[in-house]
Amino acid sequence: MSNLFKEKLENLHSALMSTHKDTIGYTSPVLGAEREIVTKQLLSHILPPSYRVGSGAIIDEDNRNTGHVDAIIEQPFSLSFPVASEANRLYVAGAVGAAFEIKSDLYNQKKKP
Repeated sequence: MSNLFKEKLENLHSALMSTHKDTIGYTSPVLGAEREIVTKQLLSHILPPSYRVGSGAIIDEDNRNTGHVDAIIEQPFSLSFPVASEANRLYVAGAVGAAFEIKSDLYNQKKKP
């Protein structure tokens, strides 16, 4: 592996771990919002420029929608529509390449027996 590539990955990892460390001790909503921002920024940096990363709702051809999705990778050259602000968009299901829900602590959210 090229030293330049290795250094780039190490720098990304360091930045992510630093951000993670800075959010320790905050409430779950703050943690979730901060980690959503970091995840979207990371995806925006590593994906080719033709892919857009955002958040919002996904709607399908039967008019079913997802509600809010934390991170959405939109297929290149597809359409999405702004909602009330630039922060969220309405995505057509066929235009979505991937969708992520970002959780701050999965262990505490799993169903306990």
